[in-house]
Amino acid sequence: MALSSRCLRMLVCTSTLLEACTRPPAIPQDASRVDVSSGTDLVIPVDNRLSQHSDRRAVPDSAIDKDSVFLDAAHDAHKTADAAVLPKLIQVTPAVATISTNMTAQFKAQLLFSNATVQDVTSTANWTATPAKVASIDPNGLAKGLFPGAATVSAAAMGVQGSAGLVVIAPEISGLKIVPSTATLTAGAAIQFTAMMLFNDNTEMNATSSVTWSSADPAIATAGPTGVCKGIKPGATTISASLSGFTANAVVSVN
Repeated sequence: MALSSRCLRMLVCTSTLLEACTRPPAIPQDASRVDVSSGTDLVIPVDNRLSQHSDRRAVPDSAIDKDSVFLDAAHDAHKTADAAVLPKLIQVTPAVATISTNMTAQFKAQLLFSNATVQDVTSTANWTATPAKVASIDPNGLAKGLFPGAATVSAAAMGVQGSAGLVVIAPEISGLKIVPSTATLTAGAAIQFTAMMLFNDNTEMNATSSVTWSSADPAIATAGPTGVCKGIKPGATTISASLSGFTANAVVSVN
């Protein structure tokens, strides 16, 4: 049976169409393949220009050095800690002071910071002296000896403190004086002299009964062991009091 030319053309077109439908699709070079659960491959074209921009912004987790990140963070924290200026200690000067009772000593307090700077806190620190019976101290660091012994002077400010030593000793004799220093009396009259012991803490003590009394010219006036001077005849003489290497004098005139 002879087929017409029209039928032959239809058969050729049908065969070409079937071949195109059954041929695997061509995958372009700039495409990515994604496996889906249906078992079929989904071909997704990739724009190289977008890929280039994506490479600049996205960093895979595997490319991050986590140790480096930790070390950098620790370094930043260390720098922050170094930047904080903190008080370290208080230096009290002098380190040790020695005074007599009733004498004073001035202490100073300097606050040292972690960045090696120094601030004077003498007038703002909290001062204490222990034991209290040996010494006292005022808010400005001026200590006063009260009783012979050893004491600790402390200054505190901004959570830190420092201390120094204070030794209080018994006062030492610095001299003698006679009261009055001059006297005038008639023959046969008497006057009472008083001997005062002077100490290096600016205090005085009556030592009339402890000193040794004498007269330079007993023929004009005499000096008794208790400091009583008696005029004998007209003239002038010197009355003296002596103790521990110290001597005081008074002048007596007899009319």
